[in-house]
Amino acid sequence: MRRKRFSKEQIVSILKESAAGMKTEEVCRRHGICTNTFYRWRAKYADMEVSDIRKLKALDQNWFTDLSDAKAKIESWRQSYNTIRPHSSLNDDTPAEFAGRFEEQKSNENPLVQLV
Repeated sequence: MRRKRFSKEQIVSILKESAAGMKTEEVCRRHGICTNTFYRWRAKYADMEVSDIRKLKALDQNWFTDLSDAKAKIESWRQSYNTIRPHSSLNDDTPAEFAGRFEEQKSNENPLVQLV
């Protein structure tokens, strides 16, 4: 398979040059591409930033093989996020530790009003 000359980040940068006001023919001549290539890129990567391309690349690296694989990986992440991983917003406790401490404090409080 033929290696591509330009990375996706470079393609977005080339398209930005044209969007900044440089003529399409000038951009194509400067980078050694034909106008058909330029317009194909523009149709595919219109309104994208380099950061968007990097996000897409990161998502592609974590692709799931099938639905059961996706469910297993998501469940593993959920368990880790809710039981193992500490959260700075919870004073560096895991959500499970925080919930346990909250329930303990709630049960130790004296009710102000007792219902009869």
